[in-house]
Amino acid sequence: MAKSKTFAKILVNVLDREISIASTTNANATGGFIAAMTTINEYGSLAEGASQAKLLLDTNIPNAIEALQYQEFYEIWKIKSANLASINN
Repeated sequence: MAKSKTFAKILVNVLDREISIASTTNANATGGFIAAMTTINEYGSLAEGASQAKLLLDTNIPNAIEALQYQEFYEIWKIKSANLASINN
């Protein structure tokens, strides 16, 4: 995932769904930490460790107006794409 908060905002609105993103740039290290803690029985399972790590995620919620705008742009793109495809065939 890109480090940019702008990218996360765009992604949330394009998908029109809530997403959770690691609040740290060391997400891979966090996964390793969870695996290591599971190995030494600090977590009963990887699922338990993941549940604990989930508390550290930032949840991003879509903006209804922006999500609708992206949907409208997508509909326009589909029409234009179909028109261009017919020219090439």
